[in-house]
Amino acid sequence: MREIRVRRPKQGTVSLSCGTFRASSGGAPDGLWRTTSTDGLTFTDEAYTGLYFGNDPEVLLLPNGARIIDYGDFDPAIGGQVVSADCTEW
Repeated sequence: MREIRVRRPKQGTVSLSCGTFRASSGGAPDGLWRTTSTDGLTFTDEAYTGLYFGNDPEVLLLPNGARIIDYGDFDPAIGGQVVSADCTEW
């Protein structure tokens, strides 16, 4: 299952986030992935964010240039939750 989120930063690029969750193991890790495009049609540099089971992401650009991502997560022991993380790599 893939869940896709698109955002357009001021720099003129488009960032796409998608959650990849497979029923079987092997291959790319499950979780939140991101990719960017300069024309909105061709996306390159798909990269795993390191956020397992991250979905419905929202990236907040702070006045100092730092970025924070809020995203949904799920823990079978407690249920759904909203989590925040730094976006230093992207």
